[in-house]
Amino acid sequence: MRRPRPPVRRETTAEQYIQQGDEFFQAKQYDDALEVYLKAVQLKPMALAYYHIGWIYNDRDDYDEAVNALQQSVRLSPSDPVVLNELGYAYRNLKRYDEAIAAYRRAIAVKRDYATPYYQIGWIYNDQGQYAQAIDPLRQAAALKDNYAEAHEELGYAYFKLNRSQEAIAEYQNAVRINPEYGLAYLGLGDTYFYQTKQYAQAVEAYRQGVRFKDDSATAFYNLAWSYNELSRYSEASSAAKQAIALKPE
Repeated sequence: MRRPRPPVRRETTAEQYIQQGDEFFQAKQYDDALEVYLKAVQLKPMALAYYHIGWIYNDRDDYDEAVNALQQSVRLSPSDPVVLNELGYAYRNLKRYDEAIAAYRRAIAVKRDYATPYYQIGWIYNDQGQYAQAIDPLRQAAALKDNYAEAHEELGYAYFKLNRSQEAIAEYQNAVRINPEYGLAYLGLGDTYFYQTKQYAQAVEAYRQGVRFKDDSATAFYNLAWSYNELSRYSEASSAAKQAIALKPE
């Protein structure tokens, strides 16, 4: 009798790898997702797989690898604003700011109401000390996305650096109204009161809130101590100064 042949073993297809990768990705099992996405693109270059690969590398702070993957995704799908935004993020973290802004502007050209690229452009301008140029994109971001605390905080910072104190205060207050645990925004508010308007009582309240949620700033504790001293609240000043010294003994 003739023995039956064993069944033909079928190789896993790129699409099957993508499906597996998506399942791992949704479960936040990023190591496994990356492994199968890389297998998928070896068989068949696909924009979505490259996007997820780039996203995972960004999440790992491996921005060079993220750029390589996201460039491939953009090559295959040039008009996807989400991919362009992710590419901009990788460039931003590599401080390749011109390329980041170009990617963000391409994302905006495709999707005019996409708030995140506007915010990122404003962030870059602030980081470069171009505070006046940061204003318009950050306003756009705040207008396009409700309750965008980060955009209001960054806008407050731009106004603060431009010595536009009342506008800075208003934006920092917007940020903490949206997110009452936003330590950085409270500290920005405290800085505006402390350095610019000399309203030490208001500075104390802002710094006290700020260091509740962001307690690693020696400068904030020092400024808090100074503000207490200005208000003749010396015991509280001493306590805040000790916190500053603990964080920065030198």
